[in-house]
Amino acid sequence: MNKLRVIIVDDEPLALDFLRSILSELSHVVIVAECRNGKEAIAAASELVPDLMFLDINMPFLTGFEVIKKCQAESIETKFIILTSYKEKSFVLK
Repeated sequence: MNKLRVIIVDDEPLALDFLRSILSELSHVVIVAECRNGKEAIAAASELVPDLMFLDINMPFLTGFEVIKKCQAESIETKFIILTSYKEKSFVLK
């Protein structure tokens, strides 16, 4: 069985630690990169073309939604799971 290649992206070190700890327990998942902002995420996605990206909404340089748009514009075939630590905010994709 092929492993699911994942990039985790968050500007908060505790959030990255949390994601890493959860995903590292899954034998079918391999974290291929960890990024702390949108620019790093796009560079990593372009180079590594992961199957899945866990992506924070609010980050320096580019938001999570801007990362998704950029990846789609560059035809990077990656799926995304959006993360946020702001429980009072809700986001709608259009």
